[in-house]
Amino acid sequence: MSSRQLVTEAHARDILCTACEGGITYWANDFDKPVIDTFDYDGPDPFLLVDEYLRECTGEEVPVLRIGREHLEAAVLAILFPVGEHLCHSGLRKQIGSGFDKDSFDGDADCADAIVQVALFGKIVFG
Repeated sequence: MSSRQLVTEAHARDILCTACEGGITYWANDFDKPVIDTFDYDGPDPFLLVDEYLRECTGEEVPVLRIGREHLEAAVLAILFPVGEHLCHSGLRKQIGSGFDKDSFDGDADCADAIVQVALFGKIVFG
């Protein structure tokens, strides 16, 4: 079994940066953006902290959610290699799969949004 990571820390930074700059802003209205604030971030795995993401929809207190590289990798694997129900349409799945290269993730805001939603919720909830 290979120990190679599909989603590296560099990929995670790219995904979260794209998500924070426009991919998730229509449903996530309050989040911490360490990836955007310092592009040379070299702490533990890049992460996105989302709170209040559903407060407006539900009117209830919402727990704080954290997302890191391992969550993003699990989401990408679930999207690219679905078991049972497909999590997104084939065009988006193909776009996400082709967005990875050795050093970066070059997917657009829709790709980043789908990856973050699957990482947080296990499915695409919005959009």
